[in-house]
Amino acid sequence: MASPQSIKRQRQCCALSDLPSIAELKMHFSRILLLVSLAVSGFATTVSDVQNHIDDLSSQINDIHAAQSDILHSDGANVGVVQGLKIHSMLMKFAKSQGLATDAVKALSQPATDDDCRAVLASIGQFEPLVSGGSAKLVDNTGHSIFSRTGARPVFKRYLNMLHARTATLSDALVNAAPPNCKSDAIDMKNKFERAFTDVKAAYQ
Repeated sequence: MASPQSIKRQRQCCALSDLPSIAELKMHFSRILLLVSLAVSGFATTVSDVQNHIDDLSSQINDIHAAQSDILHSDGANVGVVQGLKIHSMLMKFAKSQGLATDAVKALSQPATDDDCRAVLASIGQFEPLVSGGSAKLVDNTGHSIFSRTGARPVFKRYLNMLHARTATLSDALVNAAPPNCKSDAIDMKNKFERAFTDVKAAYQ
């Protein structure tokens, strides 16, 4: 029978394991700072703020592509837990950054002008091909075969749904913020993202 001391230590360990990681705390803190800044500025962000978030997403997805290439250019035999955890961490960061970008789009001064809308669309237009390109690599014969034979596949299957949902929320926020003359362009961009995720999600179900 376990001693009271060992039971206490086990409870302490369990409690510690439930605590958020340093990375999660930093992201929550960043989000709080964003909300505070929005409150100070009257709940309005600028197009430049949104573009900075989109640029950050583009940079992150380039890093994810590099990690994908490391796996796709291997023979699959040496791909395992380390690579899976690396991509897992990158996808988590990417998903949280999408949330910040969505918050910024939602906080754009309303009504957004045509110029504001097209400026944001131009930034997202540079980001969308990165998503589509990465999705294509995951569903071609070589990519799907390697990811299916390694520990990375469950990671992608789990987080593809989350990334899809976050991207859809970002697209919806842009459509809702778009003025009439720009709304059709925003809807077209949303549909491009949807197509990019549809194929890759179907391949990994």
